[in-house]
Amino acid sequence: MSYCHLTISERTKIEVLKGIGYSCRAIAQKKKCGARSKFTDQLRKVIEKKLKATWSPEQIVGSLFQGKLSFKTIDR
Repeated sequence: MSYCHLTISERTKIEVLKGIGYSCRAIAQKKKCGARSKFTDQLRKVIEKKLKATWSPEQIVGSLFQGKLSFKTIDR
């Protein structure tokens, strides 16, 4: 599991928002966290076509994406 520490400015923003009455949930929703998905509609169509042709997620990743996409992403 990877994580990153909060910067001083992020901590300050949280403190200010908490001080004016924001809930923890509301504060957490103010920024889109995490890496952007590489999964697009175009990729979805290609992957669905291969899955219907009885390819496994591992075969799809190995032959088409060479490590640029995880088979776990396909499973999801």
